Amino acid sequence: DGVKEFNEVAARHGNTYRFGIVTKKEVLEEKKFNGASVYVYKSLKFYNEKYGEKKRARYPSTAVKANSLERFIFDKALPMVGEYGHKTESMYENTKMPVFVIFGDYDHDRNEKHYTYLVNRVRRVAQKVGNKFAFAVANKKQSSDMMDSFDMEEVSGDVNAIGMGIVHKDLCYTVAG
Repeated sequence: DGVKEFNEVAARHGNTYRFGIVTKKEVLEEKKFNGASVYVYKSLKFYNEKYGEKKRARYPSTAVKANSLERFIFDKALPMVGEYGHKTESMYENTKMPVFVIFGDYDHDRNEKHYTYLVNRVRRVAQKVGNKFAFAVANKKQSSDMMDSFDMEEVSGDVNAIGMGIVHKDLCYTVAG
């Protein structure tokens, strides 16, 4: 019964989130699913059990309704600390929360330890603050246009400087560090 509702949400948000559906009876029986079961999985790149995050969340009802499923996805797909960029911007907008963005000079491929260090520091803050903000890191080089919105010229040129800002609705607030 919920397939139509699920497909409606998937069609609306397929550019922001990945959707998959299993209807094969043998698979559902093997996994012991009775009725509709919807799971949201966080990206393995961003979730961390050490900080109390869970890699998946189960939709709380077997009756799938488009509006509640959509809200559930918006809430559960966002990691404690993710990466803010052009691909993830709409995911953060969907939360309706202010987004605390930390701009750093990191490179996943060349220095994974530096990136992990930055994200883990932000996770500590996110863990203490709770659900008042969504937290994200952003690469300074890839986010130069966004940093202009925060008026962070001095931060963008300094490899050792970290910039902080809050995005809420259409406004950008610079946070002094």
